[in-house]
Amino acid sequence: MRLSDPGIELGEGSVLGEIGLFSPEHCRTSTAICQTECELRTVSAADETRLYYQESEFAMYLIQLLAGRLEADKERRG
Repeated sequence: MRLSDPGIELGEGSVLGEIGLFSPEHCRTSTAICQTECELRTVSAADETRLYYQESEFAMYLIQLLAGRLEADKERRG
């Protein structure tokens, strides 16, 4: 799977859509394009919020994922 705007390749087990859950307008920042047959699993916004508050490891994972993607975006933009 590839994210269209930044051109990031995502592999098996990748998480996507996290920015839209936390952004003020809940807007997605990119379009995901399946380059091969993909199996996806979804988590509702309500479940994500519940997990975020109840599972500290999950919350830390999401924060690190967001920070890593922001850093990578900054590097790509120069």
